[in-house]
Order: sequence, then structure tokens, then C-alpha cells
Amino acid sequence: MVNYRSELDLSRLSPQARNRLQQCLSSRAQPRPLWSLAAPPNESWKWLLPAGGVLLLIMAFIGGDDELAWPWLAGWFLAAALLAGGVIGCLRGRGYAARLGAPAGTYLFASDLIDLRDGVCTLFDLDQLTEIRPKAVHDALPSSEIEFVFGHNVLAVRLAGKQAAQMTINKFWPARESLLAAASAGEWDSVASFDPLYEARYMGTWEQLRRPSAVMLTRHMTIDAKMGRGVAGMPPAVLLWGAVAGTVAAPILWWGGNVLRESLAFSHARSANTVASWSAYLRRPHAAHFSDARQVYLPQAALRAAKKEGTATALRGFLAKYGQTSAAADAQAALHALFADASAKAQAEAGEPVREAMKNLFRWMEDHQTNQLEVRFGSSSVAEMTALDDFVKEIAEARQVKAPIAPIGPSLAPDVVHRHEDELVESVKAGFASYLRPDVVQIAKGGVFSGLVAALDQPALTVTCYAEPRPVLIPDDEKRQIFLGLGFNVEFNLYVPGSDPYTSKFQVEFAGEMPKTRGQDTLYDGMVAYAFEETGARIADVLFPKYHPQRQITLMKVKE
Repeated sequence: MVNYRSELDLSRLSPQARNRLQQCLSSRAQPRPLWSLAAPPNESWKWLLPAGGVLLLIMAFIGGDDELAWPWLAGWFLAAALLAGGVIGCLRGRGYAARLGAPAGTYLFASDLIDLRDGVCTLFDLDQLTEIRPKAVHDALPSSEIEFVFGHNVLAVRLAGKQAAQMTINKFWPARESLLAAASAGEWDSVASFDPLYEARYMGTWEQLRRPSAVMLTRHMTIDAKMGRGVAGMPPAVLLWGAVAGTVAAPILWWGGNVLRESLAFSHARSANTVASWSAYLRRPHAAHFSDARQVYLPQAALRAAKKEGTATALRGFLAKYGQTSAAADAQAALHALFADASAKAQAEAGEPVREAMKNLFRWMEDHQTNQLEVRFGSSSVAEMTALDDFVKEIAEARQVKAPIAPIGPSLAPDVVHRHEDELVESVKAGFASYLRPDVVQIAKGGVFSGLVAALDQPALTVTCYAEPRPVLIPDDEKRQIFLGLGFNVEFNLYVPGSDPYTSKFQVEFAGEMPKTRGQDTLYDGMVAYAFEETGARIADVLFPKYHPQRQITLMKVKE
């Protein structure tokens, strides 16, 4: 199929030829168009710039990762294509206006059918024209069409008015015949009066000014406002160069976007300089500063947080997680300073006999990275007291004692003793907490103490409180019972493996004074409670003399 279209490179026209073409198209010089149809300017490209700008910003923040992901490249391609298309459309519009300065539209001369739109000057070769004919158009508005026939191909141009097509044909053929006659006779002045491109066609390099049109003339083609527009009404050049720019720019923008996001992420992490910010940075795929962030920046931020918290638990947690980093030595020094301070406070607080044991305690805890100090209690004397109750009951029945002797066993039942033990543990906790951070020494109740400190493999405060009967009878007129006197043999040890324990032994006796009972409590209940309270007070006097545990049981004089 022969291509009857060609494009004229307006930029290569001489100034004289360009000026004459402008004057003719604007009807300010001869030849004037036999007919013209203004074409609305194609400004469909104007939405490309804002759309491309918005998409570019979105892609800059979310558009990809360090892997060459095709969806991200497609997004970058689209953003670059939209921006490039908008820029090209803007430049083409300005360049076209600057180059020609004539309104866009279709112009019919005796020499040429010229179509100007979207910065492209298209010439239809009238030398190949075989026929021109009018055609009626059935439309709501009065109009008609001229059909230019090039062999088997038809180019239709719509005109306003029912008779406009015929009138234009009536003007065209005489002018066309006059032009051909003048060209045959060599009357070049006459030719110039019919041809707006006379200088370019006959006095220049005409073939070099034209190039074949990229669009072939189809069997039937209509010149209207949509002619020369591609997808979404865009000029083909905008689509073509937008696609080229997108293809070239997409990998560059993808790479640049990754660099930008990496820089922003690293800058944000350094600005915040927290564990959370560096952890978020390290979750980035192939972070550029991954090694430094993991080995230096994150441990330093974690160490600052641990130091700010200022607890042994925080520092130990840091060492457990970052013990292989360069910040570990600083954490060890901080933990050592914390224990050294705690040891100094404990030795200053404690009584002279137990200071060496306290020093050993904190050294052992630091060396073994622990803060646990168990309080262990020896076995109860409930079994012996229950057996004694049975023996006393048999004697009382044999001798027919009128006033019953109260049993001791219920006051030493396991649940009763455990309650008193728990209260004693809380007292020890409160004593250490009176001058130390709670996490430096964690007080917890341990298992039953066997009686041999050498069998222990970790520090412990052992307490043994053993009840024994005394040869004293105490009548209780109100309850009409007789109570035996009780004494308590107490021993407590502060034991640290690898060193001698601190040991304290004492007895709790009731000579001339008895515990004041409360509610339904028996005298035995008061004795047991007082014995545990006295044990707590004696421990406090040794380990933390400035702390005075609260006491619930008071003593009262026994009536003679």
C-alpha cells in the first residue's frame, strides 16, 4: 500500500520559507487557503505531569526493595513515562507555537492538503489525487464531506454547511488546474502564488525536508479532532517518547529510590538512635549498613537503654543478647559498678560480724550472673509436738485432771507454719529493699533446708525454728485450759558457696511474759507467731539494722 502522507520538518525550513508559510496559513499573504478547518489543541497531556509527580512521590517511599522486582519496575516505568510524556507534550506545544505560530487545523491549497496538529505538519500528496467529490452527511447539524480519492483509498474531510463541500470543490479544481498549467509553462511567479511551500519545494532540498509518515493511509480515513491521536487521545510522540523515557529511567529510578530510602532509613535510625529504630532498620532487606547497625549502633542503643533503666536485670539482659559485641565490655563494667555499689552499701548497712559474708554474697552473685538469694526453712517440730500432745492426754486421763491441757500440734500445723514463713520472707525482702534496688537481690522462698549448709550449691539464708516444751504450766481461766510452756531454738545462716557461713543461734523464751492473744488464737498460736517475728527482728538486726520489721504480737506480764 502506497503511503500518501508525509511529514514536513518545520525546523529545517529557511526563515523566509517558514515566514511565508505562516503568513499563508494565517490568510495574511497569498496564496490563502481555499478552505480551512481549525483543530482544537490537543492538551490531553496536561494531566500527565501531576499524575506522574504524585506516582513518583509514592514510588519514592514505597517503590521497591533491593531485589529487582518487576512490579516495582513497572511502577517506576509508569511514573517516568507519565512525567516524560507531560514534559514532552508541554515542550512540543511550546516548540510548535515557536516554530510556526499558526493555529492548528487542516488547510487546503491548490498545491497541498496540509494538516497541522500536535506540532506535526502532515502533507497529503495531491499529485496522487484521482478524484475529489462531495458527500452528503445526515447529521443533526448541517454539514457535508469532501472525499479525496487516492486510487482505492479515500480521505474524508468534514465541513460545516450542506453546500460547503461542493463550493470548496468548485474553488479547488480551477486553482489546481491553473497551478499545474503554470508549472508546465515554467511560469514560476504564478506557481508561487498558488503554493505556500514554493521556496522549500523548488528552491531548496525538498526531499530532505520530508520524511514518510509513520501512519499509513487506510482505505477510508477521516480528518477530524481525533486524527493523529493515540491511546487516551495522546499524541503518538508523547506516547512513544514517554515509553522510551520510562524504559530508560525505570531501572535508574528503582536504584535511586532504593538509595534514597536506604539513606532516609539510616538517617532516621541514627536520629532516633533507639533499639526500636535500629531493629526496624535491620529488618530492611540488604541494609547497606547492616553490619555496623547490628554490631555497633544497635548494641550501643540497647546499652544506653539498659544504663538508663539502671538495673542488674537490664544489664544482664543486654549481655545475654549482645554479649559478643564491642559494647559488652562497657556493660560488664556497668554491672560490676552496680554490684560494687550494692556490696558497699550492704557492708555499710550490715553489722560487723556479717559484713564479710555480705561481701562474699555480692561477689558470688556477680561472678555467677545471678541475683537469687533463697530463704530456706528447716523441718517443723509439729510431729514431736503432736506426739507430746498424745502423751499428755493419756496422763491427764489417767490422773483425771479436771482442766484439759491444750494441744500444741494445731499451732504448728503445716499451713500455719508456712504462713509465718512467708511473712518472714517478706520481711527479709523489705529489709534488702530498704537500701538496694529490688532486682539486685531477688529474695525467694526455697526448698526445705536439710540442716547441712555444705549441701547447698547457691547462696541461701537458712532458718531453723524448733519448738520444745518447758516444765511450766500456764492456766487460762477464760478458756478453762492449761498450757505448757514453750521455748524455741532458732538458728539462721547466711551461706555463700566457697566461704564460711555467718551463723547466729538464739532461743526465744517466755519468762514472766506471755504473748497477748488475738481473737480465737490460743496461747500457743501467739507463742509461735512471736517466735517467727522475733526471728525476723534478729535477722534484721544483723543484716540491715536500720530496718525495723513491723511486729503484730506483744508480750504481757504473767500474773503471779
